[in-house]
Amino acid sequence: MVYQKSQTTPVFKLPWYLSQSSLFVGSVALVFYLIRDFVKDYQKFINA
Repeated sequence: MVYQKSQTTPVFKLPWYLSQSSLFVGSVALVFYLIRDFVKDYQKFINA
């Protein structure tokens, strides 16, 4: 019988996926703003 313990943060004993979710949310926000700024710059380039 193999016992597997789920990964948790050392101090607060939060699940691993919860502690990593901030990285995911930050990455999604980064991509959103990257696309937004690219579209704005492309529109400026076309209209110039």
